[in-house]
Amino acid sequence: MALKSRSRPPSSRCISRTAPRWPKTICCSRSTAVRSTPRSNRAEGTLAKDQAQLEGAQRDLRRFTDLVGKGATTQVNVDNAKTQCDILTATIKADQAALDNLKVQKSYTLIRAPFAGRISAANVKVGNFVRPADLTSLAVINQMAPVMLPSRFHSACWSICGRRWPKEAPA
Repeated sequence: MALKSRSRPPSSRCISRTAPRWPKTICCSRSTAVRSTPRSNRAEGTLAKDQAQLEGAQRDLRRFTDLVGKGATTQVNVDNAKTQCDILTATIKADQAALDNLKVQKSYTLIRAPFAGRISAANVKVGNFVRPADLTSLAVINQMAPVMLPSRFHSACWSICGRRWPKEAPA
């Protein structure tokens, strides 16, 4: 949804997106989909590469274990294969943590409306530089559908009625 005056963003809907670099730039406010970035593609590729290497190391471990039983290789080869499997398992955990961190960092680039309403003043446009420390607000959202009470409805009646809507408010 576009970040412009008099637009109506629903609650928790993405109203703008910033570029994932510093200083942050308003780059695309028309799409709520988060596209993949070169950094996340690289992290996913590294994870896939390490998973493939782990599968190869596990095959080697099984092969060396069978060969030790037949007396065709030494126990040192089995120990080295176990060590390689452990190293690659830890590397995969680190790769997954890096990928999760990138996803969290990417989520910080979405600006969501805290409640449904109408944007009365959009103070930034696409291409403006914004920083977390900026004192000016990005937009002012006015709530258009607040709780409506009759003008003659008193707070004393609210406590007496027990949260039920009275047929007629006391005068």
